[in-house]
Amino acid sequence: MPLIKCVECSREISDKAYTCPNCGNPIKPATIEQTRKKWKLTGLIFAILFIIGMFLFFGGLFSSESDSMKEAVGILFIFIGFFGLMYSRIGAWWSNG
Repeated sequence: MPLIKCVECSREISDKAYTCPNCGNPIKPATIEQTRKKWKLTGLIFAILFIIGMFLFFGGLFSSESDSMKEAVGILFIFIGFFGLMYSRIGAWWSNG
């Protein structure tokens, strides 16, 4: 474990440290794991399906004539969208560890 000098306080610190323990100066940039684009796109598609389902369901529910087909398709889209969103969230969590 080689030691390096902090540029702020000139104390010797480990090269594996992210910040200087003495002054707090950042030594290495912190890495942030990015969610893969695949999971972001999957979540977006299912969120759109969920929103369309909500419009269809409530549009059929509050229309002047009863449109049970629109309500049924809306409920189907809501379920597909909701469980798809859960799938994409779990998939993003699982792939990022």
